[in-house]
Amino acid sequence: MQIAYICVMRFRLFIIILFIALQSFATHNRAGYISYSCIGGFTYKFRIYTYTNPSSYPADRCEETLIFTNVYSNQNYYLNCTRVNNNPTDLVSQSLANCAAPNNPSGAGQGEGLLLVNPYNGTPPYGGVKVNIYEGTYTFGGPGKFVFGMVDPNLDANVNNVAGGNGNSKNTAFALLDTLSIGNYTGPNSTPLVSNPPIDNVCYHQQFCYNPGMVDAEHDSLAYSLIQFTTGDTTGGFYNASGSFIPLGITVDNDGNICWTSRINNFADQQQPNQSTPDEYDIDVLITEYRANPSGGPRYKIGSMIFAVQLLVVNCPPTTLSLVASPVNECVEAGNSLQPPIVATATASIASGGVSISASGMALTANNIGNNATFPSNSGSTSVTSTLHWSPTCQAVSLSPYYFTIQANDQSRPLPNATFTTVAVQVVSPPVQNLTATVAGSNVQLTWSPPSNCSSNANSTDNPITEYIIYRINNCISYSPTPCKTGVPASSGYQVIGTCTASPYFDSNNGQGLPPGNTYSYIVIAKFADGSLSMAPPFNSGSMCITLHFGVPIITNVSVDTTDALAGSIFIRWQKPIADHINFDTLKQGNGGPYHFSVQREDAAGTYTNTIYSSTPKTYFGQLTSLSDITYVDTLIDTQTKSYKYRIYFYADTSHFNKGSSAPASSVFATGVGHDKKAVLSWTSQTPWKDTLYYVFQQNFNNKGYTLIGSTHQTTYTVTGLTNGYPNYCFKIESVGTYENPNIISPLYNFSQKVCVMPIDDSPPCQPTLNIVGDCDASINKLTWVNPDHICNINDVLKYYIYYTPKQDSTLTRIDSVLNVNDTTYTTNVNTQNIAGCYVIVAVDSAGNLSPLANETCTDNCPEYELPNIFTPNSDNVNDLYVPVKNRYIQSVDFVLYNRWGEVVYENTNPALGWDGKSKQMKQPVPDGTYFYTCTVYERHFYGIKEIKLKGFVQLIK
Repeated sequence: MQIAYICVMRFRLFIIILFIALQSFATHNRAGYISYSCIGGFTYKFRIYTYTNPSSYPADRCEETLIFTNVYSNQNYYLNCTRVNNNPTDLVSQSLANCAAPNNPSGAGQGEGLLLVNPYNGTPPYGGVKVNIYEGTYTFGGPGKFVFGMVDPNLDANVNNVAGGNGNSKNTAFALLDTLSIGNYTGPNSTPLVSNPPIDNVCYHQQFCYNPGMVDAEHDSLAYSLIQFTTGDTTGGFYNASGSFIPLGITVDNDGNICWTSRINNFADQQQPNQSTPDEYDIDVLITEYRANPSGGPRYKIGSMIFAVQLLVVNCPPTTLSLVASPVNECVEAGNSLQPPIVATATASIASGGVSISASGMALTANNIGNNATFPSNSGSTSVTSTLHWSPTCQAVSLSPYYFTIQANDQSRPLPNATFTTVAVQVVSPPVQNLTATVAGSNVQLTWSPPSNCSSNANSTDNPITEYIIYRINNCISYSPTPCKTGVPASSGYQVIGTCTASPYFDSNNGQGLPPGNTYSYIVIAKFADGSLSMAPPFNSGSMCITLHFGVPIITNVSVDTTDALAGSIFIRWQKPIADHINFDTLKQGNGGPYHFSVQREDAAGTYTNTIYSSTPKTYFGQLTSLSDITYVDTLIDTQTKSYKYRIYFYADTSHFNKGSSAPASSVFATGVGHDKKAVLSWTSQTPWKDTLYYVFQQNFNNKGYTLIGSTHQTTYTVTGLTNGYPNYCFKIESVGTYENPNIISPLYNFSQKVCVMPIDDSPPCQPTLNIVGDCDASINKLTWVNPDHICNINDVLKYYIYYTPKQDSTLTRIDSVLNVNDTTYTTNVNTQNIAGCYVIVAVDSAGNLSPLANETCTDNCPEYELPNIFTPNSDNVNDLYVPVKNRYIQSVDFVLYNRWGEVVYENTNPALGWDGKSKQMKQPVPDGTYFYTCTVYERHFYGIKEIKLKGFVQLIK
């Protein structure tokens, strides 16, 4: 059943009582829905909207009951919802005299108070449509998934697509179902807000569209689908109404547009309506909410509702009514005006008697989005135009667009022709403001202001700023966002380095400090509660480019000179600080001489730090110019198996104050793995500069220098065409890097240590392709295959292994070997019990590599089991035992023989049988006659045992 999308709830007692109490009334329900909203914690407010026939007011009640089911615990809860739109001035106030709900001073037509929906000009059929609103509050005990619904008798009497029409629908109950998921991962939820009531008019033979104008307060995604009409009965079940169907040609799209494009009367009744009795159709629309997953991935299904729509169909005069809106999709930055505004024009023929235009949508009436949009309702004789204006504030920022339903009507009688269109407006946040960056040692401090008129105060808006996302990229690289493009795309090169809830943010490069001398660009993006992002600012308007000062040494080289486990050496070079008032002010107190550097070494594991060198102090800063003051060679270390990091410290003043250090930089450390006729090289390094290219050098034979063999932008490289088993293929990697700063020498060249690799044959041969021919008569299998040397061109196969299993997908066992590589056939041993099974041929090469043990090839038995129908146990040594005529590849049998009275005279499980004509009980020969048998035969196959059922008779003659 289609109703399986929610649940089947058994509310037997509640439903039975309800139907007994109301069985004498007919409420003539026409449409409706249930809404809910979270008002704090696990407390929710529920509202039931029913649209009914006013002529049946005696059946309108003061309460409706909701029943909840916790899907996880299967526990039921009940909630009485009380009428809240009691208006004593209406024509049916006597039916509400005993209701406790207070009067609504705002009067009818304000949503509270009796609302008469009269879609007709002149006398409305059935007295129009009346809306009844019931409200209740319920507090759940905790998280869970809940299904809730209501059942109310009865539908209007002549709903064509329920119970076969013809007045039978009045005996069908009206039912609504919603679902709600409450959990820590979802947060509170509410059903979408309804802009247009679920009642509309349709003209025969004319295209029709309707949109409920749903807007979700939490900005969840909405999915729409049509379902068969839902009802309930005294058994407590919710299911598809008997004889209900979705009219041909009705569709609903992703925006909730319900359209009817076929001839409206192309159904079973095929009757033309008259003007006083329109045809009625009830359409149930399932609206499902999906919430964004905070961890990414698929969205969560958080709730759903049935939106029951009634369509009234009558004859209408031909129309030329049309409606055009432009543009239909637009974007506006909060704080700006919609440019261009959306202009809608409706036209109609003179015979239609005039035309009007109006619009609906949350942005026109909501009280929580700042400035509302405006769309004046206008009318004219043949043509009318109206314009949608909007200057949204930051309160209107939303991940989802705002939808406006624009509708045009003419004044035809008895029913106006109508058409509509939907336009969408996306409201995006402006960029953050006043972004500044300040160098703080080796860190950068960022400060900013929120986007214009946007707030991070959750009490001031329904969609506050929840965090800021910080993006960074090396160098001054501009990013110019396209209009209304929010966030920063990965294609820009900017990367997320952190988040925070408010300004400021300290970029410490994950605690390691930013390398001095480098230049960085920053962008800060605001993220809102619904997941929407602010726009990125234009470059130099809100993004920030900053260069860290040259007040400390800039390390430029960490290059391996000698590779050795004991006597290795590494060359280190750095640039001295720049002496000026911006970088290093030598005139500042505490910055005077003498000056000197020290070099500290750290192993790759970071387990210890050791000062390995201190330069001779110089009295004046200008004396720090000699090569010996800015280079050092670290000797007598293990460069063969270890990588090292270095940091240069700068000291000044007679007290040897540490004025700062360079960022750490490591040597390039390479590793290599030998494979079949190749070596796979990879390497790592940690440097404050950016390596952009790597050269690969191979040592010449007899250790006579190196030859450049290739280059790559990656950190891996494969050298091919090598000889397996040769141990002296040695390589070095040279990195090419830059700080991308004109004040620092570039490019920077640094060598790795020497790494040697021995290629080995670790590649298995291709798997032989196997063919099997089974011979059931000879009980043998002949296996043939092709030498994989001929397929893969490896010329390395030495022999083959034969693997076998009697059953498919069972463990394969090696049963034999073929030692001659040119012998590609194999015949199994004679085995009268079984030739079924699966085989794999594995090729073995000279290095002992095996081809895959996969892709079983199977052959099957040819089972035969046939029983005779004449048996002569007369001791003449001919046919004295009852045995099968054919018996091959049979595992067992269940053979049972009966006499004509149904008594068992013989049974056996051995396929050979061997009955001697004596009864099972008395052990005496049975008399001549006809005996009947049943026999289940269990055949052996490679895929397992197969059962065959046999039945027959045996004529026993002595």
